[in-house]
Amino acid sequence: MGGKPVAANAGSGEVSIQAAAVEKPAQSKNERPGGKPGGGPGGRPPKKFLGKTSEKIGFVLGIAALLVLWFCPPVWGLEPVGMHMLGIFALCLIFWIFNPIPAELTGLLLMILPVLTKTVSLQVGFSGFQASTTWFIFGGLIIGRLIQTSGLDRRITLNIVRIFGGKNLSLWKVIFCVIILSFVLTLVVPSGTVLALLLGAQIYPLVKLYGVDEKSTVAKMLMVTIPVFVLLCGNESLSGSSHNLVLLGCLEKGGISISWLGWFLAILPDTIIITVFVLIFFKLYFKPEVLTVPGGQEEIKEELVALGKFSVDEKKSLVFFLVALVLWVTNSLTGIHVAHTALGVALLALFPGIGCLEFRSTLKNINWAMILFVAAVLGIGSMMAAVGLEDAFTNFFNAISPYFGGWLGFTVLLWLLAQITAWLGLAIGSPMLFVPFMFPIASGMGMPPVYAALMQGYMQPTVMYYHAPAPMVVADYGCYTQGDYIKTQLVVCLGKIVATPLLVWCWWPLLGSIGIL
Repeated sequence: MGGKPVAANAGSGEVSIQAAAVEKPAQSKNERPGGKPGGGPGGRPPKKFLGKTSEKIGFVLGIAALLVLWFCPPVWGLEPVGMHMLGIFALCLIFWIFNPIPAELTGLLLMILPVLTKTVSLQVGFSGFQASTTWFIFGGLIIGRLIQTSGLDRRITLNIVRIFGGKNLSLWKVIFCVIILSFVLTLVVPSGTVLALLLGAQIYPLVKLYGVDEKSTVAKMLMVTIPVFVLLCGNESLSGSSHNLVLLGCLEKGGISISWLGWFLAILPDTIIITVFVLIFFKLYFKPEVLTVPGGQEEIKEELVALGKFSVDEKKSLVFFLVALVLWVTNSLTGIHVAHTALGVALLALFPGIGCLEFRSTLKNINWAMILFVAAVLGIGSMMAAVGLEDAFTNFFNAISPYFGGWLGFTVLLWLLAQITAWLGLAIGSPMLFVPFMFPIASGMGMPPVYAALMQGYMQPTVMYYHAPAPMVVADYGCYTQGDYIKTQLVVCLGKIVATPLLVWCWWPLLGSIGIL
């Protein structure tokens, strides 16, 4: 820091901060060494095919599930082509869980296999590339790379930590800062993916302050906190996630209204309880190499002095970043889609004479595998609709609902449906599938229909990478594995189960009695 280079790890390819400021590769004028596709300085190392016993088991189970469902007699009113699609999805789901091949390759398999087997058409199989989210992430990755290569991310991070990190930069204080930032920003930033991109670019440079690399426990704790709390806190706002926006539309169609404040207060205890659960899990599970940076504030000040005045590229990056942020935050007022903003700003950043990114080197370093992955996940709904699986799940819902009577039974049913739809990749579209049926059932048993909507909203699990783009975006830095993320999200799921009785039987009736809900 500021004349105190961080020692390089032997054989790791790491360089000191000082060296990074001098040795600039030919990739881009201001790009720092070690940059990986998508702006993530980390990146995951190549893995041996079926190197673990669990991967071998998952590979065999996936193939077996595909064959069984492919040749199984149709159920739930499906045609044979529907069973084929169900088998292909079961194969990919098991592969995502056991990870015998990279998650991105499994996503590509999900798009190509249905097309090759003529289960769906080419247009349907690759329909995820027509989704705005796919191209929003593409533009967002370019913006993230813009911030990183200009050095703006380091300047922002150092200033944030200087203000909130305390004298010795306690790791727990910094993690708490990430949680607070996630909580506050999800109230105004209309996309968890946007927020994950922004926070990832700001928090990753902190890893070096602790004298560790991206494979350390410190890095793991800092970076896995981002997607976990971005997604958790996204439940707090009606506009905090795509799922909530779809759910709000279903509520309005059903003639049910809920205020922004009512939704916020209704979900608040769940967020607090789960935050406590996750912090306890961090304390018991993770063993960080260091907890503080002695004299950290002094080193930060020295580093800020060493950075000097804003460079031209930093100024351009800051302007592009602020334009994107303002348009993202105000998109409900301007009507400008977040994807259009991301693509427009990315284009300006790449344009000669205007931006500060070199076109060919930037596209070369974009994480195209992740974009393929996101496109595959976003195409699941179209593929299932094409073969009648959506209708089959509606029939399934109607068949099992009579067995879940009373408030407790109905709550359990909603929880089960949230798990099923999320694991089938239908989390965003699930309100359109089940909300019309929930309201009459809830009303029939004396439960306010808005309770059913709230439960459908916050019960959605995000355990796997394919459940939401945010964890995949941050995973590109190479600091945590899918296993680390899954363990933390299972703690979140446990917290939701514990919080649900408190919400349904105590907190929501209280809010209703005072006219808020």
